[in-house]
Order: sequence, then structure tokens, then C-alpha cells
Amino acid sequence: MCSAFLLSATLPVMAQDREGPRDHGWYVCYGLGAGQYGFRGGDFSKSAVGRLLGSAGDTVVIANVSGGASKLYGGYNLNRLFGLEAALATVGATEIAYRNTATGKNAAKTDYSVSALTLAGVARHEFDSGFVVMGKVGVAVTGARNDCVIAQDGPLGTDAPVSGETNFCWGLSACHKFTPRWALMLDHDNFGTAGVAKQTGRAKVQTPVASVQYRV
Repeated sequence: MCSAFLLSATLPVMAQDREGPRDHGWYVCYGLGAGQYGFRGGDFSKSAVGRLLGSAGDTVVIANVSGGASKLYGGYNLNRLFGLEAALATVGATEIAYRNTATGKNAAKTDYSVSALTLAGVARHEFDSGFVVMGKVGVAVTGARNDCVIAQDGPLGTDAPVSGETNFCWGLSACHKFTPRWALMLDHDNFGTAGVAKQTGRAKVQTPVASVQYRV
């Protein structure tokens, strides 16, 4: 009799513990992927590097439009419908070549990279199967850097131009829970336009990332 009573009292608590990580609570994630740049090519002749090169760098060649991306993020699920999320994302360097129009030779090469710190509200729907879809809207503080790595006539004699901007950001995610605490995520984030035309040059930045999530 006593054991039956204890079992009946314990089962609802055990069920609640199993549902807890699913319905609400903290989570942390880490992911890797590919960052995609959408450059405004006309900016780079006006940028700090372009101005130092003068007419020698008035043609710009963007060799790649992608770079490796990483994302560390975490948040809190208020319930099965809403949550909050903060993230730090970095998009690796992609090469930009400044070409001398008269000689056809490269006057300099630079590496363009971006980081973003975001805070977003999350709308989510979790199916009984453990599949979850999410939409995110928030703000991103982006930092762009345009590092000179090669100059035809030696160092340009300036620090790497760096610029910061605050943008609207959004994202879409989907995940599947393999256990109540572990899930595999697919994220696509858009951080808006990073950089300043007369400093680093501008680029629209987005990152598809695959992540592993742990629910605390």
C-alpha cells in the first residue's frame, strides 16, 4: 500500500521533469557553417584602403563571397511558443583585390571579415515528434574589418579599418530533438549590412549554420 502510494505520487513529478526541458528552460548551442557576403563593390574604391591606394586601386576584384562561419549562442524558452536568444557569430575572411586599371596588376589584397552580437525574440512551435521550427527577430551589433595582407609597394602604413553598425536581424531555424536535452539544429541568420562605405566597405551578411543544442 505504502509503495503504491509513493509510486502514484512520484510519477507526475517524473513526467513533469521529462516535459520541463521540452517546454521551457535554458539552452546553449555551438555551430559551424558558411558565411555569405553580398558586397557593395563600389564602396571599396572609397574605403580607407582604396583612398590610400588612389587611382592605383580604383578597380576592385572580390575573389570570394563566402567564408567559414561559427556561432555560439544560448537562450531561454519561456514556453512552447516563445523565447529569447543571444548569439555571437563570426564570419571568416574573404579576399578582396584592388587592381590598377592602367597596368592590370593588383595594387593590394585585403581580407574582409565580420562579427555579430545579436539579441532576438524567438517564436517557436514544437511538434510532439520532437521536431521544432523557429523564427527570430532582433538587433545585431556588427563589426567589419578590412585587413591589408599584401600591398604591391610595401605596407600601406595604416591600421586595419574597422567599423561597427547596429542592424535589424532575423533568422529561421529547425531542429530535431534526439533526447529531451540534445538536439541537432539548422540555422539561417541574416545580420543586415555590416561595415561603412568610407571605412571598410559594406556587405550584407548571412550565415547558414549547423549546430548542436544542449538544454539545461
